[in-house]
Amino acid sequence: SRKVFFYKHTAKIGTEQPTKVAKKFRLRRQTGIHLTNETLVNMPTEEWSLTARTLPRMPCKTISAAIGQRADLVTALQLALSYATLVNGGNLYRPYLVSSIEDMDGNVVEEFAPELLNSQKLNQEHVRVVKEGLCRVVNERGGTGFGRVRSSLVDICGKSGTTQVFSVKKEDLFKSCWKLPFKKRNHAWFVGFAPEKNPEIVVAAFGMHECAGSRATGPVVKHVINTWWKKKHPELLAKED
Repeated sequence: SRKVFFYKHTAKIGTEQPTKVAKKFRLRRQTGIHLTNETLVNMPTEEWSLTARTLPRMPCKTISAAIGQRADLVTALQLALSYATLVNGGNLYRPYLVSSIEDMDGNVVEEFAPELLNSQKLNQEHVRVVKEGLCRVVNERGGTGFGRVRSSLVDICGKSGTTQVFSVKKEDLFKSCWKLPFKKRNHAWFVGFAPEKNPEIVVAAFGMHECAGSRATGPVVKHVINTWWKKKHPELLAKED
C-alpha cells in the first residue's frame, strides 16, 4: 500500500532526514505572512522529542511522522507554500494578501509584491518523480483523485490526505469514518496545482471532520482551479466539465 511504501523508506533514511527536507520548504517555521497570531507549527526532531516528552523518539513514531501523523503540525497555507516551492523550481516566497493600500483619494500609500525568502537547489530528478506521482494521483485510473478531481479543462495534480482527530479504539479501527460521531471523524485535506507543465496555481483545501480529502476537499480544489483557468481562457466558458 501507499503507507507501507513511506513506512519502509523512512525506516531506511532515519529520524532526522524528513525534518531536514521539511525545513527547505518552510514546514518547520511560520510562513511570515503579514497577519498577527499565525499558528505555531512543528515538525519534530530528535532534540524536540527529548525536550518535549523526556523520552527518546521511537522508530514507530518516526515512521508515523513520515505520513504526517504524531506531532506534525502544519497549516493549509504552509502546504500551499511548500507545493509552490516544489513546482516552481525551489523558490520560496513570503505569502501576502493585499496588493496595495490606498488613501481616501485613491492614492497608493503602499504596495506589496512577492518577496523571495530563499531559493533551494532541488534535485530535479527527485522533483520530476514527485510531480509525476502527484499527477498520476489525479489523472491515472486508480488514483485517489481520479474520480472527483480530474478535469477536462486543465491537468490538475495533487494529493489527498486526512488528519486523525482522536485515537481510534480497537473495535472502531476498521469502521467507516462516515459512521463515526461527527466530532470524531478525520479532517480532510487536498492540495493541488495546475497545469502539469509550467504550473501557475496552487490550491489547498481543508475540511473539518470531512473524512476523505479526495471526496470532500478535492472537488473544492478542482472548482477553484477550473474557475481560475476559465478566467484566463474565456473561450472555455462554454465547455462543460
